[in-house]
Amino acid sequence: VRKRPSLLGLNVRSNLRATGAFLAVELFGEAAPGTLVSHITLNERLSDAARARVGKLVAAYPTVLGLSREKNLAPKLAALVAAAGGDREAAARAVVACPALLG
Repeated sequence: VRKRPSLLGLNVRSNLRATGAFLAVELFGEAAPGTLVSHITLNERLSDAARARVGKLVAAYPTVLGLSREKNLAPKLAALVAAAGGDREAAARAVVACPALLG
């Protein structure tokens, strides 16, 4: 929060939970990419492993919560997956190793 105090102004439902769910689906493969489910439904279905991975990513790079899913995260994740030869797991490992790739 010290690095990014503006995070305190984000809406829990529309920003924080939705971004966490987006990362769980699109990066960590918790559901098929592009799956349109509400963050509440998805949050109820997240595995403990997915929660831990998203939590670790957010702890390392809290700025990710303030990024636009449509304008920033989706295009960057698509580019990372493409650069990894379509291997979403390899892209996820790269992001976990260097979360600033999303910034």
